[in-house]
Amino acid sequence: LIEPAIMAIVTEIGQIRAAAGGGKFIVENIPVGSSASHGAVERAIRPVEQQTRVLKSGLEERWGVRIPTRNSVMPWLIEYAGLLLNRFEVSRDGRTSFERSKCRPAKTLGLEFGESVLWKRRPVGGALAKLTCLWKDGTFLGIRGKSGEIIVADSKGVWKTRSVQRKPVEDRWSSSSADAVKFV
Repeated sequence: LIEPAIMAIVTEIGQIRAAAGGGKFIVENIPVGSSASHGAVERAIRPVEQQTRVLKSGLEERWGVRIPTRNSVMPWLIEYAGLLLNRFEVSRDGRTSFERSKCRPAKTLGLEFGESVLWKRRPVGGALAKLTCLWKDGTFLGIRGKSGEIIVADSKGVWKTRSVQRKPVEDRWSSSSADAVKFV
């Protein structure tokens, strides 16, 4: 079943298109459970599924734990898989989606998903807040596509920051990072 709000949007767009083209519109519903009818959509989802499986497998190997499908890290992992494909998957024309829309290549931080990092928090508490340590431990969860902010998690929440520092190689991966990501 299609939600009433979505159906209202489809109907309105159809009426506008019909008025502009001088014809009528017909709403076609795809049969429920018929993935073959979804053709292009199913093909577009496949690379994201594949990238997600690769990222999940790598993360399980690094953390040394099995990640259940309903774990809080999964929505972040799926979003990051989409971002990686958008920014770095090269199409037939030799450019990425990001390059086609922004007319410049994407930059990469060189951080791996789920890596333990140091991130810089905002100073809180007035003028003297700058005297406290602003660097905290966290887990890298991705990049916010619209602003380029880095998303990190710790035991208290999920945060956006502009500054991260990598830890030494021996401190980058820990099963405790899996427990730190509690928020979606």
